[in-house]
Amino acid sequence: MLRQATIADWDLLFGMCVKFSQTLELSPYIEPYSLQDLVTTFLTDENKVVFICDDVGMLAACLTPFLLGTVLTAQEIAWWVEPEYRKQNIGQRLVEAYEEWAKSKGCRIITMACYANNNLGPFYEKCGYSLNELGYIKCLPSAL
Repeated sequence: MLRQATIADWDLLFGMCVKFSQTLELSPYIEPYSLQDLVTTFLTDENKVVFICDDVGMLAACLTPFLLGTVLTAQEIAWWVEPEYRKQNIGQRLVEAYEEWAKSKGCRIITMACYANNNLGPFYEKCGYSLNELGYIKCLPSAL
């Protein structure tokens, strides 16, 4: 079942967010209390949303103004499908719910992102998205 998450889903979402964060190159910099605050914010702010699908997948997004104009943008922040449930149309259903939510909020631009170490590009393109920019990151050594 696909549904919008509520505060009652906090433990489920936090667990998925922890798993998602452990896959990131930046995982050493993620602080548990910051992740807890983020989950709470996404469940309580009307400009943010989290969709859950079959309790094994989630997609979190927010509304943001377009930097170079007046249109409203929907921005995917994080999404996760448990590895054993991938390729079962759960991701497609989450993206469709996200797009419908964005349309209902009056968005004209919808963004999706992925880290370089995965192969989501073809999936995004199949959903009608086009590559817009590439990002690069450099982690600096700790200051003494």
